[in-house]
Amino acid sequence: MRVAGPRSRQLAVFRVGNEVFVTDAACTHGRVWLTEGGQQGHRVQCPLHGGVFDIRTGAVVSPPCSVALRTYPARVEAGFVSVAAAPAETK
Repeated sequence: MRVAGPRSRQLAVFRVGNEVFVTDAACTHGRVWLTEGGQQGHRVQCPLHGGVFDIRTGAVVSPPCSVALRTYPARVEAGFVSVAAAPAETK
């Protein structure tokens, strides 16, 4: 399992049907890559402690995570994922 460094800015891209969702790649609780966890629909589970996030909003769905993920507006253009430079505003 790779551990995210404190200064890394890595993003994770998730696909659900024809939609793409982009979040910070590292879990806010354990600092491991969420891409190494499991995804079911709009939820991704951290591989370290099992916390779950909603990839649409970044919201925490289950503990031990307590801090939401940053999400980034994204869309598919000509077969490529286009991601906004700034995170989406938290609702």
